Amino acid sequence: PDKRFAAFIMLSIWSCTEGLITWGLYMQIIDVFKGLGLSGAAAIGVWAMVGPSQASARFGELLFGGRYSILTTAFLSAILTTGSFLIILPFTTSVFVAGAFSICLGLGHGFFAIARNTLPLMLFGAREYGTYMGRLMLPQNIVNAGAPVIFAIAISRFHPSTALWLAAGAAFAGFVAVILLVRTCQRSSDAT
Repeated sequence: PDKRFAAFIMLSIWSCTEGLITWGLYMQIIDVFKGLGLSGAAAIGVWAMVGPSQASARFGELLFGGRYSILTTAFLSAILTTGSFLIILPFTTSVFVAGAFSICLGLGHGFFAIARNTLPLMLFGAREYGTYMGRLMLPQNIVNAGAPVIFAIAISRFHPSTALWLAAGAAFAGFVAVILLVRTCQRSSDAT
């Protein structure tokens, strides 16, 4: 029971950090890119890569997902999402850097969408799947509702790059949550 609760908490944290990025940064990203020096057309063109990247992740999972655990998908998502900020934060934003960031972030979110809906089934079973999905929605919806306001304040009061740092912090917290989730699941499988 304790391991199930720990797994649920880690999954909730990861879902909330992804929600903060998706509902906060995604809504403001064109303004962020423009504030970092891209033209409006370049910002829109670069950000348009996110959709195909998400679709590619889902298509890749469809083709190869049966060969590895859903925990691997979660780990891959967390690595790509965190890695996307390691691409954009240290460098001057150019079309190339913003494009690489958008592709990595899109792939990460594509894998997240699969893992988030599949992990509760693996962790809690078919009987309790609906219950845990419902419990997962409450904190995530609260974060999703607040995220656009938080990011709008960060951009208007500080600087567009503040939004990237805020999202990077969320991505790193999500990455830690996924690592702990994987370790919790490995311990429980070792114990059985």
